[in-house]
Amino acid sequence: MSRRKPEVRWLLSDEFSALARLEFELAPDPWNEDIYYEFLQARNQLVQVAVLNDELLGALACRLESTTLYVERLIVAPGEHWAATLERLVLAIRNKLTRTRSCAEILVHECHHSQLVALHAQGFDAVSVVRNYFGNRDGIVMRHSPFRTEAAFLPANRLTQFFAQEDK
Repeated sequence: MSRRKPEVRWLLSDEFSALARLEFELAPDPWNEDIYYEFLQARNQLVQVAVLNDELLGALACRLESTTLYVERLIVAPGEHWAATLERLVLAIRNKLTRTRSCAEILVHECHHSQLVALHAQGFDAVSVVRNYFGNRDGIVMRHSPFRTEAAFLPANRLTQFFAQEDK
């Protein structure tokens, strides 16, 4: 296992096809090169990638609003660098938070249990369910805020109870 950790940097124009391939392999609703290009046309949207030895291991697409950072895509390739890649991409999310933009939100497919658990371990809390967001499947909104305690804002639902049991 390599001791080197992935580097997170801005997406380069010649990496669009590699990112689209990664999306096609991993995402249930993959974005293609045109969608990423269109996404980057808005001034408040950005894409960063995690790279190790010129291999694309993950991607983060965000929309920066005045009070919230919305994570539109979080893709992490499976393999020996999965945990380090996720850690680096979550750090990139945290680095974009300020006192005014105090929280980050991501919508996760309900079936992606490992992603839910991994994000929770990184400080994200499940705050609500969006019914039928992914066709006939629900989406789970997860939120992270280093500037306020989320416990006051969390509803008592089966997701928060599940993660509270996991933490014990």
